[in-house]
Amino acid sequence: MMAANMANAKGSTNKVYIGVWGDIGSNQADLEMNGTTGWYYLNGNSKAKRKLVLQSYNKSTGRVVLKAYYKGKFIGTFNGIFREINGSDHYGQIYTGSFKSVKGTTFSFDLYYD
Repeated sequence: MMAANMANAKGSTNKVYIGVWGDIGSNQADLEMNGTTGWYYLNGNSKAKRKLVLQSYNKSTGRVVLKAYYKGKFIGTFNGIFREINGSDHYGQIYTGSFKSVKGTTFSFDLYYD
């Protein structure tokens, strides 16, 4: 219910489309969101995909919050800023912020599509 309330806030939407790669902490990562759900994996290990669920996306500020799950268990939260670059001859995406694990560890992430 909380996600539904956040999605109705001014400037918020309930879907985001992201396809990026880069670093989460010291790990290489691929991350994709297809509306309200998605996945990410680390260091090229696509067999160990973690599920992502959109908690909130504020299009006017770019703030995206994603909940991460592995094998059905909640493992942490991505909280960052998502930007799209729409040039006349160039398109890109950037998602940067921090991931806080359930163990209390925080990792910065810097993900992009260029």
